[in-house]
Amino acid sequence: AVAPNNLVAGVALNNPVSIVLGPNGNSFFVSDSGNNRVVQFFRDGVTLPRLAAGGNGAGAFPNQLSAPQGIFFDSASNSLIIANSGANDVRRWVLGQNIGTIIGNGVQVGNAVQPLAGPIGVTLDSAGNLYVSDSGNNRIVLIRPGQITGTIIIPGGAVAGAAAATPTSLNNPTAIKLDSQGNLYVADTNRNRVQLFTCIRVPA
Repeated sequence: AVAPNNLVAGVALNNPVSIVLGPNGNSFFVSDSGNNRVVQFFRDGVTLPRLAAGGNGAGAFPNQLSAPQGIFFDSASNSLIIANSGANDVRRWVLGQNIGTIIGNGVQVGNAVQPLAGPIGVTLDSAGNLYVSDSGNNRIVLIRPGQITGTIIIPGGAVAGAAAATPTSLNNPTAIKLDSQGNLYVADTNRNRVQLFTCIRVPA
């Protein structure tokens, strides 16, 4: 174990979900979903783990998280991008700060906003565009920097018991990963497969 009993601030981990390396690879972050927080562990075996985000109970206030899932470390802003699944949004949490900022919460459709539903996976591209696996809506959403609503780049439509899967019929997409060529890998969980979407293009 990286810490005695995996204790952080006197509380053991509860349903840890996602892990990402931190600055310089000297530490790593864990989304401690059951405790509504993200914690930082250090690889030197000496530095005590610390709270990185949330930890103030489940909720939607700026100092809270609710069942955080996927996390991504953005070195450009020294911040964590967190799929705040229980609150149906995505937060940016700068390291060392006590509050986070909502950077994604839905899709703009005309004058209305369709909210995210239990987002699980998050990642950024080199231009700072945010990709979200909007799991409850069976789709992938792209949100540009400075906006909190985005566009659907991989549509949903898949439901349990539906007809044979097609390349775009996601069913509960979870983890996502971009490579350096702009290809997007999606864990299509309820279809029991991983899908590769090549050369994702950002809508004009």
